[in-house]
Amino acid sequence: MEDYKLVIFDCDGVLVDSEMISAQVIADVLRPIGINLTAEESYKTFVGGSMAETLSYVEDKLGYMPDVDIKENYRRLSFSAYREKMKPVKGVVNILNSLNVEKCVASNGPKAKIDLNLEITNLKRFFDPNKIFSAYDIQKWKPDPTLYLNAAEVCGVDPSQCIVIEDSIHGLVAAEAAGMKSFGISYPIKPLPTNIKGSIVFSNMQMIKEELEELGLMK
Repeated sequence: MEDYKLVIFDCDGVLVDSEMISAQVIADVLRPIGINLTAEESYKTFVGGSMAETLSYVEDKLGYMPDVDIKENYRRLSFSAYREKMKPVKGVVNILNSLNVEKCVASNGPKAKIDLNLEITNLKRFFDPNKIFSAYDIQKWKPDPTLYLNAAEVCGVDPSQCIVIEDSIHGLVAAEAAGMKSFGISYPIKPLPTNIKGSIVFSNMQMIKEELEELGLMK
């Protein structure tokens, strides 16, 4: 059995139940510029991606980039919505309470957003502040594996000894490219594929907890 020493958590959809909140805000931001999506359509289109991909979608859809600060509008409205509605993903606190190996966060989101999400949900207490990693800090976004490789390097752990917990295809592809085992949590609105090398897909956090227990990574 592999000697795993680090569990890397994605943030949105893994630690915090923010994805549908974010999807609704994106839909609200895009509606005034002529792109009409439901929250569900927004979720399926944008979740797990980057802001750059969202802006590229807008330009492709409209044929030009509107004179509106979509990124700023999204950040402002989403931060407000998070404070009002966001909770931890069901079951994740049980995992964080009982892990007996090192853990960190690695997210495509900006550091301010990660910090806010963890503070609102009272999850920040589980993580060393120096081991919360944002793709914005290195300008490399999943599915590029650099974010995960950087996290492993800072934590002093070989990639082969890392387990990634993700909810997006981008994250699972990044983990495979980094040479890391990954557990995917799949939601009905946008199910994850089950054929990604190195990845096992589950339907809830309790199943992931049981898998971690089998690997001897829980107290």
